[in-house]
Amino acid sequence: MLIHTSVALMHVSCLLPLHLQAQLACVLLAAAAIVFDFDPNALAAVAIVAVQLVRRARRARRARGNLNPRLAVDFNTWWAAQTEDTCETCLRFTKTELLMLHQGLRVPPVIRLDNKTCVPGLKALVIVLLHLATAANQRDITHAFGYSQSMISRIITAFYRHHLPQAKRLTLFQHTNFIASRVPMYVAAISRVTGYSTNTFGFLDGTLRACANPTNGAHLRLYTGFIKRCAIKFMGANTPDGLLWLDGPYAGSAHDWNVYGQTPWHGELANINAAVRVLHPNLAPALYNLYGDAAFKAQGYICAPFDMRQLQGASRAQISSAMRFNAGMRRARVTVEWQFGQIVNSFQQVGFDYNNRYFQTKFMSDYVFAAYLLNCRTCIRGGNITSAYFGVAPPSLATYLAL
Repeated sequence: MLIHTSVALMHVSCLLPLHLQAQLACVLLAAAAIVFDFDPNALAAVAIVAVQLVRRARRARRARGNLNPRLAVDFNTWWAAQTEDTCETCLRFTKTELLMLHQGLRVPPVIRLDNKTCVPGLKALVIVLLHLATAANQRDITHAFGYSQSMISRIITAFYRHHLPQAKRLTLFQHTNFIASRVPMYVAAISRVTGYSTNTFGFLDGTLRACANPTNGAHLRLYTGFIKRCAIKFMGANTPDGLLWLDGPYAGSAHDWNVYGQTPWHGELANINAAVRVLHPNLAPALYNLYGDAAFKAQGYICAPFDMRQLQGASRAQISSAMRFNAGMRRARVTVEWQFGQIVNSFQQVGFDYNNRYFQTKFMSDYVFAAYLLNCRTCIRGGNITSAYFGVAPPSLATYLAL
C-alpha cells in the first residue's frame, strides 16, 4: 500500500518546488521504516521511488542552471528595462558602452561552466560588473538574477578563466612599441604641466590593498607597519593619456623601491628607450624615465625628487630651483594616485578589505581586472580626469585591445 502511495506521490511531487521533492523522498523512507518495521524488501522498493525523486530533482536543477524559480528574473526583460543612467550607476558603464565593451572583449555568446551549465555571455559580463562595481556579495546577486550563490561563483570564475589572461597582458608594462611611439607626446604634455623641460613620460608608485590576516604564517611577510595590517602591493605607472599599467601582486611588507627591483620594468624601460631612438630618429638623444616619489632613488631610468637635506651647502638659487622642480613634478605625479583612487571608487569590491581573504577569495584577480576595465572605459569615453589634466587623448578601444 505504501509503495503505491509513494508512486502516486512521485507524480504529485511535480507540482512541488525542487528542494521539497528531495525532502519528500526522505519522508517516504522514514515512513516505510516505521510502517514495515524495517522490512528490507519494502524499504528497497520505497528507496527506488525515493532515488527517482532525487534524480529528477537534480536533473531539473541542472537543466535550469541552479535557478531558483521564486527569485528568477528573465535577463532579457531586465536588460530591456535598463536605461543609460541605471547601467552606469550599477555597472559603471552606460548601456551603449557596455555593448561596446561586450563586442570589444569578444565575449563568447555562451560561456560553459565547469558543471556543464551554459550562461549567455552578456549575462555573465553583467554579473561580473555587478560583483565588482557595487561590492555586492553573491547573495545579493542571487536575489537579482535568481542564481544560487555557488552558481554566481562559477560564473565569475569561468568569466575570469576566459578573460583574465588578456587583462593581465594588457595591464603589464611591456608594450614597448606602443609606449615608445607616444613618448614624445607624453614628454611634451608633462613638460607643459610642470613648467620644466623633462624627459619624464610617466609616473610610478606602489599601492597597498589590505586583506584579512591569513594563516599558515603568511601574515609574517604580508604585514606592513605602514597601515598596521596585512596587505599586498601592486606596482603601478600611469601615462598622460590616462592608461594605468600594473605589476604584481607582491608582499605588502616590501618597500616600494625593493618592489621595483623585483619587477621587470628596468629592462622594459631600456627597451622603450631603444625603441624611441628607432621610431623617432630626429629626437635628441635622451634618457626617458618614470618619475616616482621620495620612496624611489634617482637611478637608471627612474627620476625622483631632490632631497633637500643634500642641498644644505648649495646656493640659494639652486635650492629655490630644486624646490620649484619638486613642486611642479608633485602636481603632475599626483595623477597616479588619481588612477588608483578611480579603481577603488569605480569598483568598490576591491576596496572592501575584510572580504579580501588571501587563500580563499580571488581579490587579487579582481584588482587586475578592475584596472583593465578602467583602461577600457577610458578608451571608450575618450579620456578621464588624468587625460583631461594633461590634454592627451587615449587610444581607441580597438587599438588598446589589439596590443
